[in-house]
Parts: sequence; structure tokens; C-alpha cells
Amino acid sequence: MFSSIESTPLPSGALLEVYQRPDCYVDCFSVSCTSGVAHSRWLEAFLGSRVFRLERAVLRTLARADSSDGAVAALVAGDAESFAVWTVEHRTPQELLLRDRSARTRTWWRTQPEAHGVRLYFGSALVPKARAEEGEAAGTIDGWRWSIPLHRAYSRFLVSSACARLQAFS
Repeated sequence: MFSSIESTPLPSGALLEVYQRPDCYVDCFSVSCTSGVAHSRWLEAFLGSRVFRLERAVLRTLARADSSDGAVAALVAGDAESFAVWTVEHRTPQELLLRDRSARTRTWWRTQPEAHGVRLYFGSALVPKARAEEGEAAGTIDGWRWSIPLHRAYSRFLVSSACARLQAFS
């Protein structure tokens, strides 16, 4: 049902593309699915996956953020402009781009029809600080570079967990 998860360039016109510039870190992972998957189903599977449920629990505890199933449903349905620590930056019928409270990270999902199914995308952007804080130079993401390999592995794990949930839906 699914191809292997690939690290891919952003598709042309992606909402996350605005952050693909020298001062930002951007990644994109995709997987091809042989059956049709609606964008809302992709979001539902991702945000409700076993792995992401753990992240939601951490956010609920540490950030006191509403990450309930109801909050997920409202975000997916387009009835909410925020979820947990994120705010909707932009939304289209096939894409969702969220910004975290610090305005330093972006999280993005996309579905794109293919000849034999749909390609599912997930990506992130790390945006530099607007001003110097805590000794980190303004306009850089250097203080976060050490975490990128871990972030990339976690992103693949999230996509894999969402794909497993989609298979369970079938």
C-alpha cells in the first residue's frame, strides 16, 4: 500500500517553500500510497498516530496545551485556527502549515494525487530568531543545528506511524 519513506525536495508551490532560503532549515519527507487518501484523513492519521499521541501527551503536560482528540478533529475539519502549541499559518484543501508559539518552527502536511494513488508529504522548517537571545546570534539557527539529525529521524518515525494508522483505517 505504501512505498518507502523518502527525503524529497519540496514540491513546487508548497506552502513551506517560502522558508526554503539560506537562513532557514527545511526538510520534506514523502511516501506514495496506492489508494486514495484525502488530506483530512492524512492529518487525522498523523495527529492520531501512536507516536504523535505521545508528543500530544507531553504538550498537554508541559505546555498545558489542548491536544485532545476534539482539538485534532476541529483542526482537521477547519473549525480551529490553533492546536496545542501551533497556530494555522496557511491552509488550502491539500495543505496545512502550522507555526509554533515561538514562531521558530513550522510544521507542514500535503497530499498530492498521483497516477496510481496519492503522495503524502510531511515537512518542517526552522526559522531564525528575529533578535539575539541567550547568547545566540540573531538571524541564525546555529544553536539548533545539533538537533537536526534527531529531528529527521523523528520525522521519519512520525510518517511511518501515520502510515501504519492509515493501513489500520483500511
